[in-house]
Parts: sequence; structure tokens; C-alpha cells
Amino acid sequence: TRQVGTEEARVSRLLLCARCEYFRTFLSADFADARAVARSGVLDLSHTLPGLSRPSLLALLRFVYAGQAPPAPCAACTPVAAGTRPVRPPQPAPPHKPKYTRRRHVRHPAGGAADVERVEPQCALELLRPATALLLDELKGLCEAVLVNYLDRENCEALAQVAEGCFATRLLSACEAMR
Repeated sequence: TRQVGTEEARVSRLLLCARCEYFRTFLSADFADARAVARSGVLDLSHTLPGLSRPSLLALLRFVYAGQAPPAPCAACTPVAAGTRPVRPPQPAPPHKPKYTRRRHVRHPAGGAADVERVEPQCALELLRPATALLLDELKGLCEAVLVNYLDRENCEALAQVAEGCFATRLLSACEAMR
């Protein structure tokens, strides 16, 4: 069982270790947390992934398990309960204009062009931090490619801040080129 705060999802320890370096290291090392997971069967990720919603957790697991991007529209982008909200850039867009207005066709080899076109920008924004924290470079690259497609002058500064916090060099470079 993988737990983030009060949200839980049943997962295969073997599959997590096979597909994700973070889990392979964490679950096979001689950490007190790893021993606690072995005893209880529950891996609490609330410190590693604070504020991650259940839809985002499931989208992340879908990627780890199947290597597939979240389907559009992504459940990770919609609130699931009172008090939960999708992660958004700090600067809201004007109400008459969509948040992401310009779409450039950028290809990314990790997820493929189809995945880049399929993933919603809010979903990519929501999953970029957990992908970075869990060392899921393919998912991180896919999220960066999606966000580069939707980069414009209105969201450039906010996305640059997110990119700096996630060490998303491709997104940061695109933001700097736009400034």
C-alpha cells in the first residue's frame, strides 16, 4: 500500500522497485522507514509528496506501472474534495482568455508526440513536482514538454519559478528565451 497523507493506493512493491529508482533505493536500503514498510506494508509518502491528491497519485502510478501518460481530461487536474485544488501557477489568467493560449508543437522522445499532445497542461503542472521528487525522468520530461507547448508571456514567470523549483532545465530554458 502506498500512502500520501490520508490517500492510499495498493501497489506492487516488486513493480515499483523494478520501474522506479527512488523506490528501488528506498525499499531495498537499510533505512528505518524501509524496515517499517516491510513490517506494516504501508509506504507513507506524505513527506516526499506533500499535498498530492488521490487523482494525481493514481496518474503517477499509471505512469510507473504502464509508462502511459494520464488520459485527457486528467483527473489529477480537477478537485476531488472540499479543500483540495489543482496546483496552478501563482498568476491567474484574465477571465476572458484561456490560461494557456499558444500551442507550439514540440516533440519529446520520452512520451512521444502523442503523449505530449494528449496531456493537459494543468495535469503536467500537477505531476512535475512528484516526478522530480521520485526521480521519474521520463514523466518529468513529458511534463516539461507539455508545459513548453503552452508557454506564453502571461505564464512565463510563474512557470519559470516552478521550473527552478523542479530543476526542469528544458522548461527553464524556454522561459528564459521568452523573457
